[in-house]
Amino acid sequence: MNQNSFIFLIMFDQKLTITIIIIILM
Repeated sequence: MNQNSFIFLIMFDQKLTITIIIIILM
């Protein structure tokens, strides 16, 4: 796994977490 895909996975994971939090709050 190269570094770019690793960074992308972290960003995607943060987006997913934020989306889940928003869904829970609504």
